[in-house]
Amino acid sequence: MIARRGVLGGGIACVAAPLWARQPERDISYAQDFDETWRTLAERYCLFGEKATDWEKVRSVYRPQAIAAH
Repeated sequence: MIARRGVLGGGIACVAAPLWARQPERDISYAQDFDETWRTLAERYCLFGEKATDWEKVRSVYRPQAIAAH
């Protein structure tokens, strides 16, 4: 037999789940999103030195494409 607490908790979870699943409203452009990702990778990715990646060139090539994305 299911306890009353279990039924009540399940009901609350079902009602609250859509609220938890919604994305917070924010006004972030593709350029800002790209810049944040680019900066994070530039600061934390450990293999750029070994692969001799020109990280500035990566930004100059892909940032305009990110801005133009729909």
